[in-house]
Amino acid sequence: MGGEHDAVKLCKVAATLGWEIDVITSAKDSKQLKDFPGANSVIGNTPETIEFTNIEENTAIVIMNHSYVQDLKYVIELAKHNPRYIGILGAPKRRERLFNELFEFVPDIAYEFLDHIYTPAGLHIGAQTPEEIAVSIVAEILSVIRKKEPFSLRKINGKIHN
Repeated sequence: MGGEHDAVKLCKVAATLGWEIDVITSAKDSKQLKDFPGANSVIGNTPETIEFTNIEENTAIVIMNHSYVQDLKYVIELAKHNPRYIGILGAPKRRERLFNELFEFVPDIAYEFLDHIYTPAGLHIGAQTPEEIAVSIVAEILSVIRKKEPFSLRKINGKIHN
């Protein structure tokens, strides 16, 4: 969710893995499918009008709006569903505020749902550029979907794959 340059970079990285990508941008945004190489669709929508219909067991959602209010609105809407991964860009201090406000707007929110929120999104690999941040987010999504705790492969003495 988001139409800025960092969302384009994430789309490109995820597309190289063969992932199915649907981009949701602001309803006012003029971005089109050609702006997101590898995406299946680009839809202009708002948190108030969006209808999530394709959320499956391994669905990962990354919220990249650069707007705390929009992020919160999307997460409130996503609380009705159960995606495996919800990544949100932003500083670590926003996490506590987000969770506090979620409890305010959705008092009966499931703790299991909160466990699916990863903010700030991505693994701590020293990423700085939008491309590196995209790699860090994709790596985190893979680790969550595959239920693996990331670590360096040099710590393995035996086979890497079963």
